[in-house]
Amino acid sequence: MFCDEASHALCFPEDQFRTLVDQGTVVRAEEIYRNKHSGLITRCVFFARPAETWRIAPAKHIQRAMFCGDRAGCTADDVALGRLLGYGANAVRSFVRRTRKARAKKPHLRKLSYR
Repeated sequence: MFCDEASHALCFPEDQFRTLVDQGTVVRAEEIYRNKHSGLITRCVFFARPAETWRIAPAKHIQRAMFCGDRAGCTADDVALGRLLGYGANAVRSFVRRTRKARAKKPHLRKLSYR
């Protein structure tokens, strides 16, 4: 899963996944979200193995709520996303720390504070 402002999303490593998607080894999904408060547009690209596509819908649900401005980001969402990405407990904790730091560095995401 890769998410960033639509203007910066060109840096996603989609070329590295293209062959796998074309072969059917990996499934790709994409969503564009517009924040109803700021108008910020965020693009998210999701990848999963065919047997694990069930992971995409709940990840989209969480990302949609946060990026559209329906609710603030929280640790519970980040833990859920980490688990949906298949991370173990230590990697989920690291993912939560990285996500917090990333939000702190982006002024437009600071209002997505943790509850």
